[in-house]
Amino acid sequence: YSVILNVGIFFYDCFHPEMSPTLEPLDGIVDQAVSFVFMAILIFTIVSYLLKAYSRERHDKDEVIAKLDFLSSHDPLTGLYNRRSFIEAVRNKVLVSPAGYYLLMFDVDFFKRINDNYSHIFGDQVLESIGRLAQDTCSEDGEMAVRYGGEEFVLLLAGIGPEDARKSAERLRMAVER
Repeated sequence: YSVILNVGIFFYDCFHPEMSPTLEPLDGIVDQAVSFVFMAILIFTIVSYLLKAYSRERHDKDEVIAKLDFLSSHDPLTGLYNRRSFIEAVRNKVLVSPAGYYLLMFDVDFFKRINDNYSHIFGDQVLESIGRLAQDTCSEDGEMAVRYGGEEFVLLLAGIGPEDARKSAERLRMAVER
């Protein structure tokens, strides 16, 4: 309310200077100081608002980038890594240091019959279940479960020997049979 009153007095003084009282020298300094403080508060408020808006925009942008990055590297149905991510991992990890990596590739036999006889929705549920089983087989950080194609999957196992890789494959096969 006082700001509106002061603005009104200022404009009245501008248009009717003869009606204004004469100011003592200190009154002019006080008026300038009050104006300076008011402008500083106004500028601070505007800058704070702009910084918060920028921060919000940056956060939203970072979230979108993270979602797009996830979508570009994962299969949307199963949530497993996709073929592109697998090829990149093979190029960057396995080909650089191939010792200790084992590759298990498998597909779902007669999957077309599942889709034809029970519907594609049921087929998608089967793929999701097999994807979860494949992901559960991966235990190390360097390992990855991949949906390579339609009903084809790949497991990239790391840090184990050939016997452990064979056991992992057999455990996965038995889990899928159940």
